[in-house]
Amino acid sequence: MPDIARLPSRLKSGLARQKKWLARMVAASGLARQKKWLARTMAAIELAIEVRRERRMLRGLDDRALKDLGLNGKAEAEATRPFWDLPIDRLRT
Repeated sequence: MPDIARLPSRLKSGLARQKKWLARMVAASGLARQKKWLARTMAAIELAIEVRRERRMLRGLDDRALKDLGLNGKAEAEATRPFWDLPIDRLRT
């Protein structure tokens, strides 16, 4: 490994530019990860709100409609689940 102090100034400035470029790339990749995490989190929150709305609608159905759907007896249990209790298959889509 060459001694950096002995390098010509032109090479030193080139190395400095490369270090700055690398630092920007690392910072940008961190932002990309944060954006991706934020997008996934927002999608999960939107899904939780949608599932909550669907569960409340399910609670409002009468016995005949629930029987038609094959959900008689299950609607109240489904409607009382917490909003963060999401079906795994819907989280993956």
